[in-house]
Amino acid sequence: APRVEHRSALSEKDLPAFLRDLDRFDGEPQTALALRLTIHTALRTNEIRYGKWQEIDGDLWRIPAERMKMGRDHVIPLSKQVLEILDKLKTLSNGSEWVVSTGKGKPISENRMLYAVYRMGLHTKATVHGFRSTFSTIANESELWSADAIEMALAHAPTNAIRSAYNRGTRLEERRRLMQWWSDYLDKVRDSANIA
Repeated sequence: APRVEHRSALSEKDLPAFLRDLDRFDGEPQTALALRLTIHTALRTNEIRYGKWQEIDGDLWRIPAERMKMGRDHVIPLSKQVLEILDKLKTLSNGSEWVVSTGKGKPISENRMLYAVYRMGLHTKATVHGFRSTFSTIANESELWSADAIEMALAHAPTNAIRSAYNRGTRLEERRRLMQWWSDYLDKVRDSANIA
């Protein structure tokens, strides 16, 4: 089997400073909003970069299989905070089809978010993809959510082939609660960092 390369991820103790610094980010607002959207949804960078407004369906983001790493449709429930982020991005989109646009009708570049993270002093300490590990670690350690719901939120395929073949459920209602809990958790952490 190929060796798995783990991306640098924010630890729970580093999260408050990151969220505080993201509040103070002095770059383009689309970049800060894209980072917020990524950490709140636990989506992959390319799922954010190539996201289109037509995929947003009320409080669900329906990403078609052809855009997903595992080649399966992915539906992600959107928290109240994510809907607010999307409202701000819509205002900045100038009618673009892309959720996060350059303002010139194109999706943002591959490294735009990563370089912003580096500018915030996290070179070698965190990557944008690593936000997914941060989400997974904190959600699993909370012991509030089933492992299935967390893995489905990350659009991971079950490792058990037989289980994968028979379990077609989406755990959507649990994932709605999970994603709202995650956004509320991030807000609480950010607020505590801004008070300190």
